[in-house]
Amino acid sequence: MKRFFTILAALTIGAAGAIELNVNGSHEHIALNWKNTMAYPAFTVSFKVRMNKKDMVLPASVKNRGRILFQLNSGTPKAPGLQNIKIFFSVPSHPAGGYAGIQSSSKNHSGKEERIRYNVFWRAENSQVPTDEFVTVTLVYADGRLDAYLNQQNHAALHKLMTHTIIHAAPEYQMSFGGMGKRYSVPCAIKDIAIFDRALTAQDAKLLATGTKPQKIIGLLAYYPLEKNGNPAVASSQIKLKVIK
Repeated sequence: MKRFFTILAALTIGAAGAIELNVNGSHEHIALNWKNTMAYPAFTVSFKVRMNKKDMVLPASVKNRGRILFQLNSGTPKAPGLQNIKIFFSVPSHPAGGYAGIQSSSKNHSGKEERIRYNVFWRAENSQVPTDEFVTVTLVYADGRLDAYLNQQNHAALHKLMTHTIIHAAPEYQMSFGGMGKRYSVPCAIKDIAIFDRALTAQDAKLLATGTKPQKIIGLLAYYPLEKNGNPAVASSQIKLKVIK
């Protein structure tokens, strides 16, 4: 199963051994393009992220309060199948209060959108997700179902089970970490991006969250530690890397 990844990033290496994004008002993000031959998607994306509590509070004068921490978009948005997976949040200054969610969307053959959404309350106040420390995010997609682990907790298991009826894969996806530029940029640190060609189990997600290296888990396609540079620790001839500073 041939895959091709290209990662583009404006990178600052922090003292904690991670990529610091959107430092001092900049708008870096990590973008990864994925071309594949899968007819039906079954994959896992995992990464570690740290967001500081102070960065999740914006003045009321800031008009755009929404932020997207991670997003996967189909390269063929008009075609049926899996279209989008994203982790998003609004800071507490939002009129509705701070909230957050993980969601996936697909389109059926008539173009109607289907959406799965799990609230996770990733915010500065009363957060169920820690701030000021690294959190392991593991997104597992297979057979129309999205599982979303934050550390060892599968937030999908806290909600009514939902699945997409159309589960075709797109021939290309674009992923972004830390936002998508100026509008959605998120001050955060990212490390240990890992992509697997299968749906990881709850035990696999626990291993990643408790320090097991991705190389120890079956199905690893690519692994970017992002602790010293943007070079992959695990790659293949189909994976090329380019870093934009």
